[in-house]
Amino acid sequence: MPKAATVQPKCRKCGYSLTGLAEGMPCPECGTVYAGAASRAPGRKRIDTLTDAPRGYLWWLTLGAAVAAPGLVATLFASHYYAEVDTMNNAAALGISTAAFSIGIFLATLKRPLQTQSIRDEVLDGPWFRLGVVLSQTIWVAAAALALWNSGTAAAAASASGLGPTSSLGRMTPGSTLAIVFSSLQAAGTLGMVLQSIYFAALADWAGDAGLAGRLRLTAWGLGFPALAFVALSLIDLAVPQLAGFIWLMKVLLWVVSAFAVILMMVSMLQIPVMCFWALRYSVQADARDQRIAERRAQQEREEADRLEAMLDDMPAPPPPPPATAPPSTTGTPSPYRAPVVAAGREAPPP
Repeated sequence: MPKAATVQPKCRKCGYSLTGLAEGMPCPECGTVYAGAASRAPGRKRIDTLTDAPRGYLWWLTLGAAVAAPGLVATLFASHYYAEVDTMNNAAALGISTAAFSIGIFLATLKRPLQTQSIRDEVLDGPWFRLGVVLSQTIWVAAAALALWNSGTAAAAASASGLGPTSSLGRMTPGSTLAIVFSSLQAAGTLGMVLQSIYFAALADWAGDAGLAGRLRLTAWGLGFPALAFVALSLIDLAVPQLAGFIWLMKVLLWVVSAFAVILMMVSMLQIPVMCFWALRYSVQADARDQRIAERRAQQEREEADRLEAMLDDMPAPPPPPPATAPPSTTGTPSPYRAPVVAAGREAPPP
């Protein structure tokens, strides 16, 4: 049985051999990101990468990712601390981190400019999906607004009574209505991170980083599946109270899976601005390379024109053309074949 021919990977832009280069790494010649096998997989073929995007879009994307990534981490920690101690300082930290997270997500989900070589993606280019990603941040905004209102009213009451406003506790005691509403908003906001994971996984695919895209998809599963399973287990617990111990154990396992997914989401989100920064840097380098190539080509054309002109100057001058010969005269010796002219009144002599 003949062996299948091994296809040597080459850069799609400059043709440089990429044998041995890991996926997601830049081409050593021109800096284009190597998409690897992911770009050749059925249904995921791409002929453009994040590096090919317009420079303005890359600037906004990099800025949005750089703001959204730390904003997400800060939002998760601030919401946890506020649920434990609902002071005005913790509420302010939650409000600032939530605002940064929302602004970053808005910038990072701007409409992708499609070019002639681009392939439409249902996640990156779907307006309704992008709208869902942006609207999922309003859950965290609502949680921050609730925290600021709770702590603000408590601080105002503390100031009226002569106590320190920033250290006063709000009314979010365990089991209270405010605590239940805030915990529900936390859970809904965490579940909304599923949409963000799917969106940024598609973005990582576009950038050619298959590893980051896989981790983000794993995060989406790790956040979405435990939430649905938790609801199903709660309904089973109401219907079959005898399984309470087993259901409690399963809920603990689901909580562990969700916590791992949240940690993986935070780590992956911190990698996204780095990916966008390198795409922006490679775009700048590619433009500089193209300019150098154009200048080198123009220089070669000028040198070739100068060489051709020098060769023409060194060539000997062509010989002068021969002088023009005069046409034969018609008034010379009469031709023997011409009939003799007979004078008037005389006979022509015999031949």
